[in-house]
Amino acid sequence: MALTSPNGTPITVRPIAPGELDRVVLRCWPDRAAIDRLFAEQGTIGMAAWEGGVCVAQLHCYRVMLPGGVNKYWPEESGNNWWSGRKVHTEWLDWGPGMPGLPVDGPAWCHACCHVGRTLEIFRREIRRLVLSLAEENGWDAARILGALRRLYVYEVSLKDVDAVLREADRSGSTEPLSGDPDPRYLGRGIGTALCEASVQWARDHGYAAVLAPGAPDGLFEFAAWSGHLPWTAYTKIGFRVASGPRQGDGLSNWAQGDSPPEVMAQVQSALAAGRPPHEFRERLMMLTLKP
Repeated sequence: MALTSPNGTPITVRPIAPGELDRVVLRCWPDRAAIDRLFAEQGTIGMAAWEGGVCVAQLHCYRVMLPGGVNKYWPEESGNNWWSGRKVHTEWLDWGPGMPGLPVDGPAWCHACCHVGRTLEIFRREIRRLVLSLAEENGWDAARILGALRRLYVYEVSLKDVDAVLREADRSGSTEPLSGDPDPRYLGRGIGTALCEASVQWARDHGYAAVLAPGAPDGLFEFAAWSGHLPWTAYTKIGFRVASGPRQGDGLSNWAQGDSPPEVMAQVQSALAAGRPPHEFRERLMMLTLKP
């Protein structure tokens, strides 16, 4: 099925090229030098969806060698370097120690974060919203706010950027943040699925043994939008299986206990009040084997 924008313009999906970085949101990347090394090592850093010259969605990816592989160029502090040796990074996914290695030998193509409807303009609004939402509790101090942004895994923003938002708010007298949510017009159009399918084809064409991806809990849009993790059910529809996931009786993940923005926590509290069990807030490791 051909992808189209809300106004009917065709949307194309292709691997991200080095010359396109200034038009792609690099929300979770603290180091441009690491991006250059990833391009040299693996050819691309993922897939992007384009409406003409505007990037309207991105799927960032990296390569590891199984078993026991890591990608030294993917920043650990980004919160998306979730592969550690033969185990999923338990401090991030919080599934507990001792998860066995995956039954795959060879290179694996790992999905990190997927953001649909997040253009550069939306990203600038998101940063303003986050800065202003964190301002009061951090004493309107730019350095403290920047530290809080890092703890929320938001990079590609500097102390100068934070200070500019605070100064603008002071001049205008308005501390009401603009909406930083993804543009809803691009949601539900199959763009996220198309990015994943293009990524799988890339991995298949380049000799990868498997594709790995974090699958967000279904029905929690705010978490999926913030983390950039597609619902695990979206992955099952294109052939992925659950390699590991939550167990009955597991408690809440760290992100559902406060390590996430206010809108995410509001949805968590609403779901808990409606009776959703804590283990259903945990993510799943999704895997698609491409060759033995």
